[in-house]
Amino acid sequence: MRQPILAGSAIVKSFSIDHRILGDIEVVSNYQTGSTDTDVSLVLTPIPDERDAVLAGTDLLGERISNDLTLKGTVRLPSKSEDIDSKMDLFLDIHRADLFFLKYIFSDAIGTVTGYLSGDGTIKGSFTNPLFDVKLGLIDGRFNVPITQSQYQIAGDVRIDREAIHVDAAKISDSQGGFADLSGRILFNDYRFFSLDIGGRLSELQIMNVGASTELPFYGFLWASGDITLNGPLYDATLFSNNASTRANSELFIPIEEDLSETDESFIVFEDSAGYIPDFNQLNTRPSILGRRPTAERRFLDGLNLDLSIYAPVGSTVHLVIDPLLGDVINAKSTGTVQLIRGDDKFQTFGQLSVDGGDYLFTAGELFFRRFIINEGGTITWDGDSVNAQLDIPASYRTRASRAGLPGSDAQQTGLIPLIVNLQISGTVNGPQVDLSLSIDQVNQNVLGDYKALEAQLNQPDRATEYATSVLLTNSFQLTTDNLTSDSGSQLAFNSVSQLVSAQLNRFLNEALPNVDFSFGLLGESAADLDVTYGVALRLLDERLIIRGEGVYQGTRAAENVRVNEGLQGEFVVEIRISPKVSVEVFFRREGDILETSELTNTTGVGVSYQTDFESWGRLFRRLTNETSETQ
Repeated sequence: MRQPILAGSAIVKSFSIDHRILGDIEVVSNYQTGSTDTDVSLVLTPIPDERDAVLAGTDLLGERISNDLTLKGTVRLPSKSEDIDSKMDLFLDIHRADLFFLKYIFSDAIGTVTGYLSGDGTIKGSFTNPLFDVKLGLIDGRFNVPITQSQYQIAGDVRIDREAIHVDAAKISDSQGGFADLSGRILFNDYRFFSLDIGGRLSELQIMNVGASTELPFYGFLWASGDITLNGPLYDATLFSNNASTRANSELFIPIEEDLSETDESFIVFEDSAGYIPDFNQLNTRPSILGRRPTAERRFLDGLNLDLSIYAPVGSTVHLVIDPLLGDVINAKSTGTVQLIRGDDKFQTFGQLSVDGGDYLFTAGELFFRRFIINEGGTITWDGDSVNAQLDIPASYRTRASRAGLPGSDAQQTGLIPLIVNLQISGTVNGPQVDLSLSIDQVNQNVLGDYKALEAQLNQPDRATEYATSVLLTNSFQLTTDNLTSDSGSQLAFNSVSQLVSAQLNRFLNEALPNVDFSFGLLGESAADLDVTYGVALRLLDERLIIRGEGVYQGTRAAENVRVNEGLQGEFVVEIRISPKVSVEVFFRREGDILETSELTNTTGVGVSYQTDFESWGRLFRRLTNETSETQ
């Protein structure tokens, strides 16, 4: 006699999880009397495009997610006599399984996720202890990381078994050609919690793309290479690397402001009105890996520990942001190694960067702008505090100053003095100290007078800062305590207006021509005694070709008994950088003596420069001969 069959089916339209509509589900089952097994079939298909993505039982729109998969096989119902759990023998065929579930694993680290998995496999075992044997391919995966504003593509092969989700070969890439090869496991831990055991190698992968931030202690544009590992539970994982390095054009911005405070809400537990405090073990333990994050369980980013040794190659730039609105920023080209450590709720940085170039745009309100060139030999040192580093940065600003206001100056010496305003930045990022001094600019200049006596006069201990500040702001010596009188007031006012006009013009030109460095200045104490300075630099072929010119135009003076080198003085240079250490330049100069009145002379020539560090002459000779033999 044939046994009766019990059949049933159910359809759920717009099946959703957390406002995400996964699709339509149809479940069909057949049970034959006397059998220990039940045939089941579950089909998940995308909702039709013409149907609105309305959440079941509401008027709210949900996120439409496309899934297309089939699960077929038999399920053995639990038996009291055998006192065993239910058994499964199912075949899974996945045409498309959306990657939205990654949000449940890395909820606070990942923003939007697109892409899907495709493959097949079996599911056996019991409901409480399933045995997976599934092989999948990850197709067209894309995701973003909001905190770093980075976007990535991901592809690879995935296996799922009883132990973990195995990433056999995955590749993460950015939009600029950087990538990371990853492999490892996302462990189930008996389906209690997720933990990570992942390793990989980065190759110029962009890890941060933040142009400005008021929430992060630092931000910037960073690309990294090297070996990494990520191990531990999601709420207490550790990211480790002992050989990471940034790309040469990486830029790090550190805002100079009050310390930022962080709040980890996962550790805040309140008692109720009766004074009862919930069991902390229950608050930080999930019932299963599919359960919601408990109140006291730390989010992935909050619990992420760091132990990273990062090398910054030559060409890396650290920006110390004093005033982002005015562009008051120290841009230091640096190289060195820093250690980033985060653990026990502390974020620390150790190491030192050697500063070998850059610039600093000095601003005084919105009136004066002076761009200093950072010299070699400086350092930025971290001894624990991540943003409050120790500074030792020398910089200089070249200018030509009028003798007006300088004690002992001869009235008939109306030529401009080429000067260097030396700036030494020390102290810490949050409390920088600035020292100013002056020196005669002898680079490419004729010197006939006693410039050392003048230099000593300019750097008297009690007057050096005063003189340097006056030159910096007015290109003269009138802004000193000896010259702030009614007689010089009109001249100082004219000089200040001239500097304001030139500063605003410089700001406009540099914004309008971002690929060209341009400077323009007006010098003088009256409209009848006015000189014009200029500077322009065009940088091409990734700064391998530099065309620049700078100088001053001195007009005719009103007094007939005053001799001055009238006309255009300065230089025009074409520089070709063959390598980071070797450059060739062709130049033309028209100049007079910097201290005396004499005729202008024209000079044309070719120069070759080679830069290297050596401890002894013998070592320099061996380095030169080795480099010569390698080039032949």
